[in-house]
Amino acid sequence: MAMSVLDREPQAGTLDELYTAVPDLFRLVLEQSATALCLVGVDGRFLTVNAAVCSLLGRSREELLRITFQELTHQDDVDRDVAQVRRVMAGEIDTYRLAKRYVHPDGAIIYGHLTVTGVRDASGRLLCFISQILDVTGATLAQEAARIAQEQLRGVIDSQLDPWVLLNAIRDADGSIIDFRYMDANEAACSANNLDRNVLLRTTLLELFPEHATSGLLEQYAAVVTTGDPLALDDYPFHSLERDGRTETRFFDNRATKVDDGISFTWRDVTARVRQRQRLADRAFCDPLTGLANRARLDETLIRAQERRRPGGLSAVLYGDLDRFKPINDTLGHEAGDIVLMAVAERMRAAVRRDDLVARIGGDEFVVVLENLSAGSDALALAETISLAVSHPISISGVDVVPSISIGVALAENDEDLKSTLRRADIALYQRKSERRESAPIVSPGSRGAHG
Repeated sequence: MAMSVLDREPQAGTLDELYTAVPDLFRLVLEQSATALCLVGVDGRFLTVNAAVCSLLGRSREELLRITFQELTHQDDVDRDVAQVRRVMAGEIDTYRLAKRYVHPDGAIIYGHLTVTGVRDASGRLLCFISQILDVTGATLAQEAARIAQEQLRGVIDSQLDPWVLLNAIRDADGSIIDFRYMDANEAACSANNLDRNVLLRTTLLELFPEHATSGLLEQYAAVVTTGDPLALDDYPFHSLERDGRTETRFFDNRATKVDDGISFTWRDVTARVRQRQRLADRAFCDPLTGLANRARLDETLIRAQERRRPGGLSAVLYGDLDRFKPINDTLGHEAGDIVLMAVAERMRAAVRRDDLVARIGGDEFVVVLENLSAGSDALALAETISLAVSHPISISGVDVVPSISIGVALAENDEDLKSTLRRADIALYQRKSERRESAPIVSPGSRGAHG
């Protein structure tokens, strides 16, 4: 209800006191208030202002009493303010509140919450307006800065190529983390999960990826929340069950940090990188012509086999060399020689056990490393199997080439370095070649007699 200077009939004998006391009391409240208060005439001019108004608007009392409120108002807010004033003047409303901006003399913008009440006399005639201005510049600017920062952060998050999600912990009655709920996600995460953002944010981690419960990932994410320690997993293999029933393994770089009672989580699919690195590693340890292991892989295998040997375990090395290989190159050409080498390699690989290593270490030289043999005779039998497998004819440009291979066999001593065993196998092969008996393997001499 609009204020009136006289809102009821005065009691007898008090009228003079009321006329003198109210204006004095009002002036006292006006001047001493820390809130910006002023009286504004119906023409928009300031009638009186307190010190807080002068301080807020950056103008002296004399200056303010010479101007209207419109001159201080930001041009974009004038029409809204005037429209409310006209409603008060028309009697439609008695009071209005408005968020508006004022312009400081230095050009700065002052944000205020304005409350305006019409003052009327006993007959209802509008005399003036009482205006109260609450300075909210600091809060408004802080809110605007927070809004801008939030928009910028949202832009950064959504522009990231890597998927990102914010997960909040789901706990059981004992407080243990049993799952995580999606609270936020960028566009890349929605695309990676093939889900609309609204759908994703109604989902839990285990609903999408039940494998997390058995792979140990859920426990690792829970540990981030519990300990506060960030998580970094590189080249982490993730096995997922596809719709056709087969299991696909992909590799990811995972990063997780604690946020309140959850984690900020991002990941990157590095499957292509890992597989490329594996291919490069294989190439570094692979003979480019035959696909067999090369000398570098052979040396590594001999070291690892030495480390894996158990007391009493029996290992052996076979050293093979093709017989009369040079005439094949000389008469049929090097391309024909390559065909023979590839065929021999494939036959040797098929003849040995799955875990045995077959390596090509020279032009026509091959080595086989055998571990966990039951008896020395197993190495001799395998050498014979390889010799027979290699000796089948190979048709090259209408010509049948029948390769053969001489093999030296050496059984490893209990405490012998397998590289020494390799050298003894090479000596056994040399002896076999020198004796011109190229159809059967030979066992190098050693402390085990015929198998040494």
